[in-house]
Amino acid sequence: MKLRPLILLTCLAAVIFSLDANAAAKPSYYLIGNSLTWDTVPPKLDGDVQWHVDCGKSLPFIQQNPAKPCVKTSTLWPKALKEKQYGFVSVQTHYGASLKQDADAISLWIKMQPKAVFVIRAGHARSHERTNTRTRRWRRRWNTARRIWTRW
Repeated sequence: MKLRPLILLTCLAAVIFSLDANAAAKPSYYLIGNSLTWDTVPPKLDGDVQWHVDCGKSLPFIQQNPAKPCVKTSTLWPKALKEKQYGFVSVQTHYGASLKQDADAISLWIKMQPKAVFVIRAGHARSHERTNTRTRRWRRRWNTARRIWTRW
């Protein structure tokens, strides 16, 4: 009989410790990027998630001008990366920066978060440039065809 309360107490302690372990194992994420980063809807991601989103801006710009991101619920990167170690940091490139500039910006953040797994996401596809090129080609062909047809 005396063994029963001891077993019950041991089981209860095991449950409490496992709950603490699950809370500690909760993944943490920090996202840095532009409006495409915001399109992932960070507030709806599971786990501990913070972000710094500045619409239409490159990573070097975000790094040099952290004070006023376009998404007002952003946790500014200097404070966030200094105060907490994240499990994952996602960064997204954007136009207006060279590969070296992006690499330099990301390198600083890697130094600030040495234990984090970094996910580097590509920026917007430059489909508008390809569309313009296709449109020009199409117009050239159309104009050539129209000249041929009007001769008949």
